[in-house]
Amino acid sequence: MEVVSIPISSIAKRAEWQVRSGLDKGAVRRYQDAYIAGSNMPPVRLAKTENALFVIDGWHRLAAAGRAGLDMIDATIEAASSAEAAWLAAEANLCHGVPLKRGEHRKVFRAFIRAGKHRRGKNLIPYREIAKALHGVRAHTTIRNWMREDFPIIAEAYGPAEPHGNPGADATWAILSTSDLSAALEHLHSLAAIRDALPTAQREALTGAIRYRLGPEWETPEPKDF
Repeated sequence: MEVVSIPISSIAKRAEWQVRSGLDKGAVRRYQDAYIAGSNMPPVRLAKTENALFVIDGWHRLAAAGRAGLDMIDATIEAASSAEAAWLAAEANLCHGVPLKRGEHRKVFRAFIRAGKHRRGKNLIPYREIAKALHGVRAHTTIRNWMREDFPIIAEAYGPAEPHGNPGADATWAILSTSDLSAALEHLHSLAAIRDALPTAQREALTGAIRYRLGPEWETPEPKDF
C-alpha cells in the first residue's frame, strides 16, 4: 500500500479495537528512542471508517511517536467496515509486535466472529479451521467452548456433530446474513459505548429500556462481552 505522512492529531482510536489490556511500556520507550534517533520505523496501519481514520496496527509506535515530539507519522490507509477493522486490529496483534497474553486471545476470537470470518459464503467453517485462522493460539476445543459461551446462537447453528469431528462447514446459519449481523453488532457496540458513558442511574434505565424493547426473552444474564 502507498505510504503517506499523516498528522498524529488526525488519527483516532477505538479502545475496543485494542485487544491488549494495555501498552507495553518497554516497547513504547524503545520505539520512542528509535524515532528520536531518526530510525526508519514501519508505517502504522489505519482504517478509514465512519468518515475518520482509526489506528488498527501500530498502537505502540503511535504512542512512541507522540512522546518523541513528532507531529507527523508514516501510515498506510485502507477502507474497512467497523467490524472488519476490529478484526484487522486483532489479527495484527497476533502476527507481530509484543506477544499477546493468554487472556487476550479471547478478544481476538470475538473480533474474528464479529467480522463474520467464521463463514464461507452461507456455510460455517469448522472449529479446527477457526483455530488455524487464529494462528493456533488455542485448540479447536477451546474455540468451541468460547463459541458456546460468547455466541450461543452461532454455536447452536453448528449443531451437535461438530464437537465429534465432523467439519460442520455445510451447516447454514439462516438467522441473519453476514451483512445484517455486522450492522447489528456495530449498532450494539455503539449503544454499549453510549451506555457505559452515562451516569449509573441513566445507564441502568437504558439497559432496562433495551431489555423491555426486545421482549421477555431478553430477561437473561447480560452477555459477558456486552
